[in-house]
Amino acid sequence: MLLLVDLSYYWQHRFVHRARVAWAAHQAHHSSEYMNFGTALRQKWNPWFDVFFLIPLPFLGVQPAFMYIGLGINLIYQFFVHTETIDRLQRPIELVFNTPSHHRVHHGSDEIYLDRNYAGTLIIWDRMFGTFQPELHRPAYGLTHKVDTYNLVKLEYGHYADLWRDLKNATSWRHRLRYLFMPPAGNPPRAPPQSPPSPPTEESGQVISPLLGIERSGLPVAGDQVALACSAARPSAPVVKLLNAVSEHGAAHLGEDLGLMCTRRSGEIPRISWS
Repeated sequence: MLLLVDLSYYWQHRFVHRARVAWAAHQAHHSSEYMNFGTALRQKWNPWFDVFFLIPLPFLGVQPAFMYIGLGINLIYQFFVHTETIDRLQRPIELVFNTPSHHRVHHGSDEIYLDRNYAGTLIIWDRMFGTFQPELHRPAYGLTHKVDTYNLVKLEYGHYADLWRDLKNATSWRHRLRYLFMPPAGNPPRAPPQSPPSPPTEESGQVISPLLGIERSGLPVAGDQVALACSAARPSAPVVKLLNAVSEHGAAHLGEDLGLMCTRRSGEIPRISWS
């Protein structure tokens, strides 16, 4: 009975870390930057998904009363693993049971410790299902981003507000499902905020659209746009080419002014043949 309850807890605990809709509740427990008994009491107010992992137990022959006794033992045991006072225990204990060392890893925000050691009482489940990580160094506790509030309501429900905003702004049902059931890191990228396009630069390899018009039409009145492009940066090959095109189409009287402007900006006279 205790084995089934503990196995059920493992999968429930793994789910609330790997699905954002459940992590939005469980993150409150991980938001503490300390590892002590106070952190153990820092529980979520909305254990909405736990029941789904308990439903199979009665069908496997576990009486409801024994099921809740097992959950009580599991919860009390876990209270005492939230500590830095106890270092590693004897090797046989570390191999089988969830210990303070194992659970410190679980609360670490270091990359190597993320989503590891979900065990309640027995660490054997993590060893069996590939989520075990030994403690290599003292973890940095807390979430991967800084918690900047003491507001209990925001701590408990702030992530649901963020999730709701992402769901409203999602562009498809596929993205909405990903927001709900993928880990936060696996969510589709948010649409970037709309901003005016930046002017093309020489480094980008783009050619300013007015220059294309000059090359095609050769209108002298567009010479000021060429001058603007030339004054923005050191003349590049496309700019020099277009300056030559302006000259060839009867705008030679602009050549001196344009050449002078390019010289001032770049400190170097561009090699332009003016006809």
